[in-house]
Amino acid sequence: KQWYQRRVRGFIAVDINEPYIENECKKWAKEHGVVDQCDFRVGSMTDLPDEIRSMKYTHVLCLGAMFYVHEHIDKFLENVYSCCDKNTKVFIWDFVRHVPWSDLVDFNKHFKLAFPIHTKDDILEKFKSAQLELTDCEDVSPYIVPGYVVIERECRKRDPDLK
Repeated sequence: KQWYQRRVRGFIAVDINEPYIENECKKWAKEHGVVDQCDFRVGSMTDLPDEIRSMKYTHVLCLGAMFYVHEHIDKFLENVYSCCDKNTKVFIWDFVRHVPWSDLVDFNKHFKLAFPIHTKDDILEKFKSAQLELTDCEDVSPYIVPGYVVIERECRKRDPDLK
């Protein structure tokens, strides 16, 4: 058995995208022998049901999604905080903005966000004010942003205005 099959008693997975849960998350869990240990829920990370918020977790993971709620970052962090006790480990793997927002107009067309993505300093300050102890903050912008440059270039070949 793999380590996660031996050590994970159970987990709750929340995503707003139901097809992603059905087509990817459940498939991964089944392939790795942990599907019976997981409770998959459709929901928003800014509006978690009380039954999820009231429980305390050993680990909270947010992988490549937090930037979608930068406009509501305080509500997101409030939800994370509500699920933590003094020993909870919080892992955030996401990307942040390194340049002025005005330089990202074309880039933002892919995300369709009506608000700016925060800088790393903004995010670290938000964590501090949310009373969450951040063990590490990995910014994946160096990996994600170059990929979107390629995507944008290829999309412009088919649609120069990115509509």
